Amino acid sequence: MPSSAVTLKLVVTLDVFAQAITGPTPFKTDGATGRRDIRIIEAVYVSVAPGGEIVSIVA
Repeated sequence: MPSSAVTLKLVVTLDVFAQAITGPTPFKTDGATGRRDIRIIEAVYVSVAPGGEIVSIVA
């Protein structure tokens, strides 16, 4: 089970995101940054699956 600090950070992040999509305040990160982060996370999963092989990240 996640700690209360982790849960609070997630709640705050989701609240800021909800405000960004429903109001005039822009979200702090852009889509390109989010896409880059997803590619990194996917590369981690690909690397770990065969035992930690080095993988390249497509830009």
